[in-house]
Amino acid sequence: MESMGEISFIHGSDFNQFGKKVMISQVAFSFLENNFEVYEDVHAKLEPQQVKLVEKSIAASIQKKEALYCPPLIVSSRGGIKKMEKGWAVLPGRKLYILNGRKSVLGFQSVICLLQEKIARAVGTNQPRLVKRLRTQLEQIRSYPLSLQIYLDLKQDEERKLVNDISIVENKLHIGVILQYDQRDGWTLISRKIAKNLESIMEIETEKSRLTEQSSALTSLINLRKCLVTLFEGNVNGHDEKPPISRQGVENIGEAFCLKWLELFPKRYGDRCRYVSGLSGIQISLALTVFRLVKTHKITYYEAIKRLVILKTACTWQHEDPLFAHIYDTTSGKVKNHASKKAIVQTSDTFLSMIEKGRGSI
Repeated sequence: MESMGEISFIHGSDFNQFGKKVMISQVAFSFLENNFEVYEDVHAKLEPQQVKLVEKSIAASIQKKEALYCPPLIVSSRGGIKKMEKGWAVLPGRKLYILNGRKSVLGFQSVICLLQEKIARAVGTNQPRLVKRLRTQLEQIRSYPLSLQIYLDLKQDEERKLVNDISIVENKLHIGVILQYDQRDGWTLISRKIAKNLESIMEIETEKSRLTEQSSALTSLINLRKCLVTLFEGNVNGHDEKPPISRQGVENIGEAFCLKWLELFPKRYGDRCRYVSGLSGIQISLALTVFRLVKTHKITYYEAIKRLVILKTACTWQHEDPLFAHIYDTTSGKVKNHASKKAIVQTSDTFLSMIEKGRGSI
């Protein structure tokens, strides 16, 4: 990007797409930082937690000096970009309106604000080395190259139609598919590694986000990730409050936890009509049980996982087993709402009670 007086120039190539003028370009985030706007009328409400997750992922990548990937952004210039002899001119006072990728842009913006606050505190407490490191990270964020696909002449009703069409396509790419390719989230990377390591002895669904009664898989990639977060953070919602401390340590313990399922569950563990072993809420409840054993008794994860063996004889894993009375529906003859936060905690309470009663047997 170049600047000439009040006019900024960006380099790019233009083409026609479905009868609309479009250009592609690459700019540093510092340019977009001062020249973008999220047009709320064409977007669904964005929850703050969604931006927070992106912010944490970006910050973690910068701190660890890891590769950071941001998908191309789709924006609308609303006539604010004109082709001139020198190149594509961004007219003074004009904005680029984000149509797709607002979480990424707001995440970058949030990290910048966070770094600025840290720098101010470090300057105030006379920590020159920290100030230098933080300013380097700030410059990395501001110089990060973003790829743009810019619609040059869309009307606002056409922007709404484009955002809606993008949303439909993204919804079709359900979370199960996204988890296969996400390179930023440490929990996801570990989940994929565990699934790969265990593929010869355990069926783990890596594409579908939900398993039906007809599926023979024991669990899914998304549920494996939820189990790991619960196992190490006690967070049954599956949101990653922080990146895993040690990927290798988490991977080894995660594998041991999954292998224990094969010892506990019946041979037909994937038969969800008869057994609860293949249900997400039950698996997360076991992860929460291990987490609570570690925290309460100050034992290792491996020792806590070992104690789960008591459940092998204390439970049939069938829907009508007394251990699952709190979630059993007499009308359908199956457990219901097993994956709610309340049900997971109650199921974990039941597991813990049985383990405490049977501790003398191990």
